[in-house]
Amino acid sequence: MTCLRDVTLGNEVRPHVSTQTAPVVASASASSLSAATRTQRRIARTFSANTLGVLVQFAERFLLLPAMLMVWEQEVVGTWYVIRSVPMFLSICEMGFASITGNHMTTAVVHEDWPRARELFWSTSRLINWISLAGLTALLLATMSLSLPEILNCPPQGFKAALLFSAIYTVSIFQTQLMYAACRSIERQAGAVLAINLIKVCELLFALLSLWGGLGLVGVAVVFTSIRLGGIILMQLWLRRRAAWLFESRERSWRTVHELLVPSFGVAGISIAQSIQLQGFTLILSLISSPTTVAAYVALRTLARLPIQLGTTLSRTIWPELSQAIAKCDIAKLRVIQTRVFWISSLAAVASVVLLGVFGEWFYSAWTLGKLPYYQMAFLLMTISGSAISLSLSTVTLQMASSQHLRIAATWTVLMIVSVLLGILIAFSLGDLALTAWFTIIDVVIMLLVLTSARATLHLLGQTLSK
Repeated sequence: MTCLRDVTLGNEVRPHVSTQTAPVVASASASSLSAATRTQRRIARTFSANTLGVLVQFAERFLLLPAMLMVWEQEVVGTWYVIRSVPMFLSICEMGFASITGNHMTTAVVHEDWPRARELFWSTSRLINWISLAGLTALLLATMSLSLPEILNCPPQGFKAALLFSAIYTVSIFQTQLMYAACRSIERQAGAVLAINLIKVCELLFALLSLWGGLGLVGVAVVFTSIRLGGIILMQLWLRRRAAWLFESRERSWRTVHELLVPSFGVAGISIAQSIQLQGFTLILSLISSPTTVAAYVALRTLARLPIQLGTTLSRTIWPELSQAIAKCDIAKLRVIQTRVFWISSLAAVASVVLLGVFGEWFYSAWTLGKLPYYQMAFLLMTISGSAISLSLSTVTLQMASSQHLRIAATWTVLMIVSVLLGILIAFSLGDLALTAWFTIIDVVIMLLVLTSARATLHLLGQTLSK
């Protein structure tokens, strides 16, 4: 079944008749399988790859902290988390262009419009390069003109250099996101996820070796950045082998970028909201607490946010399938995927709250080597918050895959900006526990809004795609 309506653009798509040899998107052996079987196998491969990614993130977060506590003072560990939090605001600069480009490239590849897919990729690549340069320049100027260590209650030794390298690491992630978008358009998302996870494994191993070798903040930041940049080069070589047609020419168009602006801002809204919440919480704490307290809260939050890994995994797994279903006008497939994801996420959220409530304190004490304080009520609130965010992320994928996410993204962003501004007042007036409770309330409200929006989006797609 072929549908010539591009829902994400809202335009009629004309089939492209290419004079060049079409690239092979699926193998000949796979063509003998039914569409349902191919979809199930592709989802299984992608989910497995993303599950491996969760394990890699788990290893990074739960091995790196105790390793740091063994060789660094608690104050230095807290400074490290503050340093990593500041550049993460640069992720706002990417504005979601890579994710939306993946949606549109998928539609172009389904209709065998290879020039259109190339133009989307290279236009977005140029834009991301300019955005990265602008973001790094702005951070460099801020570092030179402001006394950030004093403002954030951190020791000044190595702060600015480590901050700069962490910023380069952050913007380099934009390139891996764009290459992943290209891979999912040709149904190679599982391989791309494996490549990204391999980069993360190397980052972790070399970071642990650098800690064992006695490196400080700057040295560890350099290690993370160097491994990421090397991985990007290898990943691009891998993409050349899998999609050689993408590199036959490098058409770029600002008109294409303009088409992506509105839906990209929507995706950026969700990314901005998450960055504001996650990094804003850390920075607010640094204003009212010592680096040791910041390290304790970051550790508690890391443990409480484990359910979010499932939400992220489900989102990354089903997004390519939802894009394919929308491009082919397969509303039945959309309903099946969305329903199953909702129930899996809901059950996992409940189970996570119970398990973390029972075993959380024991695991936290063992993980932090007993060197960081444990705040029971704050951890309980963070656990509820993590489960709510997990359900929100897995559910909102439908809106993002169909570019029907602008309203919920704007609402999410506004709520987070307001919550941070009010959170500053709450933190200075009532303390860190009240701040944690405030963010938990906001996360639950957002979850309810996302679920309502997803239901309305599915109904709208049912009416649109059935015409």
